[in-house]
Amino acid sequence: MASEPLSCPFCGYETEDSYTITLHVEQYHTDDSPFQVKDTSPLLQLPNQHRSNTLSDYYASIKESQDEWVRCPQEECGEEVLLEELNEHLDLHYAEKMSSEDDASVTRSNMASSASSLYSFVHTHSSSHLPQDSQQQSLPHRLESPPNSSGKTGLRRSIKAVSSAAKQPQPSNKRHDSPNSNNLRLGKAELGPYAFEKQMPAWLHAQLSTGGKTTLTTRISPTGQLYTTRTTENEIPGLLPLLARLLASDPSVAIASLCHPSVQHISKLPREGGFCGYRNAQMLISYLRGVRAPGWDAFGGGGGGGGNAGRGGRGEKEWEDEQVPGVLELQEGIEAAWDRGLYALGREQTGGIRGTRKYIGTPEVAALLAGLGVEFEARGFHDDERGRSGGRTAVAQLVDFVEEYFERAAVDGADVKVRKTLMPPIYLQRPGHSLTIVGLEVQKDGSKNLLVFDPMYVVSKEMRRLKDGLNRRPQATAPLLRMYRRGMANLSRYRDFETIELTAPAPPSPAWDDV
Repeated sequence: MASEPLSCPFCGYETEDSYTITLHVEQYHTDDSPFQVKDTSPLLQLPNQHRSNTLSDYYASIKESQDEWVRCPQEECGEEVLLEELNEHLDLHYAEKMSSEDDASVTRSNMASSASSLYSFVHTHSSSHLPQDSQQQSLPHRLESPPNSSGKTGLRRSIKAVSSAAKQPQPSNKRHDSPNSNNLRLGKAELGPYAFEKQMPAWLHAQLSTGGKTTLTTRISPTGQLYTTRTTENEIPGLLPLLARLLASDPSVAIASLCHPSVQHISKLPREGGFCGYRNAQMLISYLRGVRAPGWDAFGGGGGGGGNAGRGGRGEKEWEDEQVPGVLELQEGIEAAWDRGLYALGREQTGGIRGTRKYIGTPEVAALLAGLGVEFEARGFHDDERGRSGGRTAVAQLVDFVEEYFERAAVDGADVKVRKTLMPPIYLQRPGHSLTIVGLEVQKDGSKNLLVFDPMYVVSKEMRRLKDGLNRRPQATAPLLRMYRRGMANLSRYRDFETIELTAPAPPSPAWDDV
């Protein structure tokens, strides 16, 4: 016998589920509710038919949609992702929330149980970066049958297509903004849902120009001297020494290697969307700045968002110089490289990127580095055409390369569990997303994980407190490390990868003991 529908006393919204009606009242009719969606930016507005219904309706509609790009329903994200990538994207949001001990509403037990009442979706395959007990239960944020779930995803554009053109520079000043203006012009499949955008929304341009919120903090050094540090909300320095401590204390880890500790974790700003390529380029530049490698000062001072000249006042120069250039500055740097004929086919393919939300990839990051005079090597890894039986998969090639890369580094002590190297980070492009590789770990069972900084997800409050010394010891290492691990099971879904390795030797710089 069907239960009687429950009605909202404020607006008349009806549902048969008691939890759903409670959440509805919290979201839409309760002041200062932790469940309330307060942002009104156009990027976050779901279609009208979804605003007062559950996310079940949202998922049902996108499963019927012909559009391969969908907007993440997480209120602070705003990312447009491929429909076939939605499950993995939401898995990491799930893990991101579970890694925070602050919000009791997202703890493992009640997030799984309460969400199951609201969404009614089942977990259909395990994810290596989620905890074992979560793999055994339903993960209600998932689609039941993700598109292309039985096949592998490949890169939709490659640096190989532009590298030959880069060898003989031919300045390209043309800009193509329509689908039919140039037979080299790429579309939404390669550049994302805003492939033919002429200008990003004014509110987003202003947010990127201003950058993340910065805070000046005065501290006392161990020698008793006062010093001032600038903290930007989406730029987190000093995270690698903390990862080294967590890896050393994790009993499942046999050996791990980490890159130079000057690399910052840089995440996107709330609701900015898909600027991951730029954020990973910023992480490479944070290394260049940390070691004062060639090209580190090409942009001068700049913030994590836009970094426009003149932001800082007198007396702030010393802090400004330590910040990475913003997204808008990086766009100018790529355009300037194209003007010089460096990887200029990228302009023909994209129609120009200045002031737009077009996705960038390995070709644009290569153009940026070449324009800065930074030495690098780009590599591609592809599934052998013979398949698993006769050849090597792309992920196996990638992991072997990363392992050999860190083995080249000299470290103190042959028997150390965590090898603290001075190697640069590696830019990694996989289908639909890019990451920064900061290390590799080998588990005691023989499995291997890449250690990455993913700009799509923020550093948890617990990690920030541990880094700043406000917490002495974590309650558990596995939940904190989950966001930084990408295993073979996760990466085997892709048949292509590209990397950019910085090859120039870095000058002497502060190392692990000085961070």
